Amino acid sequence: MSSRTWRYDRKPRLFGDKVSMKAILPRHRRVQERIVELHNRMRSLVHPPPSNMLVMRWEKSAARAAQKWADSCRLLEHSTVDQRWHEQLGACGQNIFISTHRVPWLFALRTWYLERENFIFGGNNATEAEHGHYLQMVWASSHKVGCGLAHCKHSPKKEYYSYVCNYCPIGNDPRSLSRPYRRGRPCSACPGHCRLKASACHQEDECQSNVCTGPDCVSRTCPYPDLKCATGRLCTNACPTVDQWSNCKELHKTWASWLCHSKERQGRERREACKATCSCKGLIY
Repeated sequence: MSSRTWRYDRKPRLFGDKVSMKAILPRHRRVQERIVELHNRMRSLVHPPPSNMLVMRWEKSAARAAQKWADSCRLLEHSTVDQRWHEQLGACGQNIFISTHRVPWLFALRTWYLERENFIFGGNNATEAEHGHYLQMVWASSHKVGCGLAHCKHSPKKEYYSYVCNYCPIGNDPRSLSRPYRRGRPCSACPGHCRLKASACHQEDECQSNVCTGPDCVSRTCPYPDLKCATGRLCTNACPTVDQWSNCKELHKTWASWLCHSKERQGRERREACKATCSCKGLIY
């Protein structure tokens, strides 16, 4: 994305030389924490509110895969599923943002998040092409994120920066694309397992009561009112594994014992294929 093509309301206040590489390289712990907190803030602010939205946490293996793909400098081409496979969580989703200037992670994430503007929850207009980045960011059962950043100096046309985030387990199930989460009172789907934490304020978007107080403020008004400091109620009871079969829940409703408790070899294979359904009762997956 070139700065010359940015809409006025989409141009970041800090970009280029004003943003140091150290401030945005995901190998630094502070940057990792920043990326995770921004994801959790955005996940907690969706509308309608979510009842089963899991808190997002940093995942080292997903970050390594994201960094490796960012370093390959393939513009907006996605890596293959096996290149972003998690040992316990299976396939991971992937979002990519490119810019000819260095920009804060807030701007990259917010660009993906803004796809919500023409998204109708529960409607029939959701598509991977128009809303895919937003949907993956707020997919309720995706609870691990890892990101990478690379300066692609040898692009045939113009050098650029590649921002890549991998999300595990993968979201954007085409069967429920318009419902990335269950609507309802926040945390109502995870009683006793709710994170009640005030979102941290950082740098370019520090706000109190919608008034900017951070060191980079250029006005008294918060530049991003939709990301003002808020309390994020998110579920913490994530299942540590996933189902390999797409119909495990349906099978369990009718043949729970056959699916999860048979001791013969084929029964063990079924249980392994539906590991989340069989072993994650009371957890979100």
